[in-house]
Amino acid sequence: MRTTWAILFLAALAGLTTGCGRRAPTTSGSAGQAATPRGWVAVDYGVAQMSVPADWVRGACPSSAKGTVILGTVAVHCPAYGSDWPALRISPFAGPVTAHEPVRVNGIDTYPVPYRGPGHDIAIVQVPSLGVDVETNGPLFAKILATLTRSPR
Repeated sequence: MRTTWAILFLAALAGLTTGCGRRAPTTSGSAGQAATPRGWVAVDYGVAQMSVPADWVRGACPSSAKGTVILGTVAVHCPAYGSDWPALRISPFAGPVTAHEPVRVNGIDTYPVPYRGPGHDIAIVQVPSLGVDVETNGPLFAKILATLTRSPR
């Protein structure tokens, strides 16, 4: 199972690389702009940065947003948050690293965590060098993971 997930994760990345109700925050800086696709915004958490579509909101259980960004260890439980609800959660690295082989994303070693639950459009990745764990789900999960970089702040 772990090998299958890692292969799917790598394949998805390879194809891509050739508070509630508030819009996700934007950042400036060369690293952020280079990793952020057009029409998306950068989101910083500590020294990590990822990008999401500009119409996503920050917070829990938005009623009309296309997706949500959750930063930190905020407990989120709502009917809309599940394997088909587009979301990005960045939280402190909980350790220890569970994968043996890293997957490099934009020069950063990431460690995929096998997911054993409903839904297939989900990825959980440990990034100890940036001090974060990342969980993303929904149809854009691979594209979002491909934006991982070091924050320019």
